[in-house]
Amino acid sequence: MDASKFKAATSGKSWNQVQAVGAAEWTCGYCGKLVASDRGWSLAPSSGGYLYIRICSYCAGPTFFLDGGEYSPAPTPGRAVDHVPADLAALYGEARATAGAGAPTAAVMACRTILMHIAVQEGAQPGQSFVSYVDYLVQNHFAPPKSKAWIDYIRQLGNDANHDINLMTTTDAQVVLKFVEMLLEFLYEAQGMVPVPTAAAPSTTS
Repeated sequence: MDASKFKAATSGKSWNQVQAVGAAEWTCGYCGKLVASDRGWSLAPSSGGYLYIRICSYCAGPTFFLDGGEYSPAPTPGRAVDHVPADLAALYGEARATAGAGAPTAAVMACRTILMHIAVQEGAQPGQSFVSYVDYLVQNHFAPPKSKAWIDYIRQLGNDANHDINLMTTTDAQVVLKFVEMLLEFLYEAQGMVPVPTAAAPSTTS
């Protein structure tokens, strides 16, 4: 859920009948900030223990807590990467969201599309297999040094037969999502942080 929706809905307002509950620290699943809050509501179910809803002090998003410390929504896997083209940023956001929602197969498919797009954009021939695109990224030094085991794992996620169904695991999604995050950081975020050189002032000497 977009934190801006909560900010807009709660601007100048407050939740009704908010109470003091046991303090907790967590990473907000809406805005991604580290939060410490004791404001919300509590419930003592007949099965014992307590259930809590705590309010994020940044975006006012409500988070549901079980007595053992589990909470939902959990933070989205990965991190937002700056300076990424809009279409890739949107697809990367979908990959993060689906991984966080417990849909690793959809997350891996989104990441595969990103990797294939990047490879073609960086000079690979269109219409190749997923594994060939991964190899292209490795051979052209987009992958970090000493990452052979990591890359071999990602190659195993290649399934070029569209009629086959290969379900992915949470680990599969985490590995390929981290690889995509690293490439986006290297190709776009790091480059976007470099200051644009300013033109030298024209000489006034004759």
